[in-house]
Amino acid sequence: MGKYRAFTKDMFYKAGLVSVLDWLLYQASRLSNKKKNRKFRKANPGLIIPPDYFLYETYKLDYESFFKDGECTAREIIEWTEKYLEPGPKKILDWGCGVSRIAMHINKFTDTYTSVHACDISEQMISFNKKSYSNISYSQVLYSPPTNYGNGSFDLIYGLSIFTHIEADMQDKWFKEMYRILNNHGVFLFTTHGMFFYPKLLDKEKQLLVLKGVFSKEYQKKGHRMMSTYNSHAALSKLLEKYFEILEFHDGTVDQTKTGGQDLWIVRKLL
Repeated sequence: MGKYRAFTKDMFYKAGLVSVLDWLLYQASRLSNKKKNRKFRKANPGLIIPPDYFLYETYKLDYESFFKDGECTAREIIEWTEKYLEPGPKKILDWGCGVSRIAMHINKFTDTYTSVHACDISEQMISFNKKSYSNISYSQVLYSPPTNYGNGSFDLIYGLSIFTHIEADMQDKWFKEMYRILNNHGVFLFTTHGMFFYPKLLDKEKQLLVLKGVFSKEYQKKGHRMMSTYNSHAALSKLLEKYFEILEFHDGTVDQTKTGGQDLWIVRKLL
């Protein structure tokens, strides 16, 4: 099944019809979740629900899962990282926040002195966030660093499913930027497409991945879900060593419950 999907996706790419594939997948997602989402909206009339395409692009088009999984993930991020953080007031950044699936819940699991910041490249999503969640400080950032944040601004930065949708040659630039805006004891938690996702690639793409340690499937819209990057553990570990100490690595093929099969990294800024 994985090879069939990889082949089908490759055919759309070669035909210049990836946007059509994206539209078809979006419509299929709307249809499959329509009944469930209608029921959820009716049961939660006062709840702010992001536009359907925003949910599809940044997570999945399932209203109930969006809120429940976002809260669960926020709790887990704090649980996974709090032992590595210095005591006292903290500043946390959700890098690539989308429509705040995780950011909206972070303060539920921190003390009252913690401030939550979030950024994304999408002007439309940042506009939605600012209107919806007044307790979070939002900023729009460019696809390429630097950001407007000052040196050493944050104690904790997390980015789930962000490096998975950034071209290979951009990853080092963003690691350098994360290093700059973390404080001297700062922690960075992020995910990548590891071996669990290799079946999505054609054999020739896997060969390039083995050769270079990273492979990107391009798409015209920057940061879009149809653009995917895959990393080998060895190559990425070597890249990280310039900026960070690797505190934890969880292979998505071994523990699929942590981040849906993505590799999970927790690293700390080198002094």
